Amino acid sequence: MQEETSKGNTKLLDRFDRFLRGIALWIGGILIFLMVALTVSHVVGRYIFRSPIEGFVDLGQLMLVLVVASAIAYSGRTGGQISVELIDNLVSPAVLKVIEIFVRLAGFAIISVLTIRLYHDGPKAAENGEQTTSLGVSFEPFFYFLATGMALYGLVLIAEAISLFRNRNIGREQALLFGSEDDGSL
Repeated sequence: MQEETSKGNTKLLDRFDRFLRGIALWIGGILIFLMVALTVSHVVGRYIFRSPIEGFVDLGQLMLVLVVASAIAYSGRTGGQISVELIDNLVSPAVLKVIEIFVRLAGFAIISVLTIRLYHDGPKAAENGEQTTSLGVSFEPFFYFLATGMALYGLVLIAEAISLFRNRNIGREQALLFGSEDDGSL
């Protein structure tokens, strides 16, 4: 019975991984392609036709916010974010596991506060006239995009904490830390 539940959880978390990959790779990839196309168009327009794209800097910054929002959870899930391993060799694997769970739960709490603040401050951005300098695009929807990216990262942290608690491997680097022979899935 518990094996069936474990397999069901693994399948659910595998689908979550595929969902994150889809967001990061498709949305982020399309946005990066558009940023490159915008930059090339701007450079060609500026230097060949003497007609740069109006609001180029604003558009680039807004697109970059969308890229970051779409990639934050995937980056956290794949270990693409910076981590410092100061005490890994000084403590036992059991103590390290407890620390890893605590860090993920603390990170989830912090990300939750950030997500709530971003959702809460979005309408205030519009009310206060917070917008891009050249084009006058309101920052409000970008607060929501960032909040959604942060919420997905919060789900990653909670899923990894649960997986660690259940003695499952959460990735390649985790297998090295805890000596697991698992397949690397949540």
